[in-house]
Amino acid sequence: MSKEAKLNHQKNSEITRLVLAKKLYLHGCAHANLKDQVSRMLAVHHFDNAVEMVLKCIATNLTVITSSKRDPGFRDLWDDIDKEGRTLPLKEQMFALRNLRNIVQHQGDIPPLEAVLKYKAYTEDFLKTFRLLYSVSVMRSYFFQLSLRMKS
Repeated sequence: MSKEAKLNHQKNSEITRLVLAKKLYLHGCAHANLKDQVSRMLAVHHFDNAVEMVLKCIATNLTVITSSKRDPGFRDLWDDIDKEGRTLPLKEQMFALRNLRNIVQHQGDIPPLEAVLKYKAYTEDFLKTFRLLYSVSVMRSYFFQLSLRMKS
């Protein structure tokens, strides 16, 4: 595969992951609006997953992740991006979201609706920050992906 073909493949993979991140975020929003216990738990998982997916896209774009065999954890991803001189916003809030997700997953605690709605807003704000590295926002990437498919 030529270098250009590899770059195109990587960019398409990143766009696909960003579309999935957006869909996970929106699916989390739908669960957050339902307000029942299980939906609140799922919303937290979806928000956290969307954030981690975007972190991986940023890390790949900065060549922090150069191999599919390397799968750094959430904290390592964030630290590696910081080492590249990119300071991402909402670090404290995103780590708090990760901690809440761990409590939901490993202890079965049900997050209060107020916390779910708070992290919904923080996640949306965080997802918008990836404009620093990409020309298409997460909230618009789905439509961008559709337009790419229509052209091919």
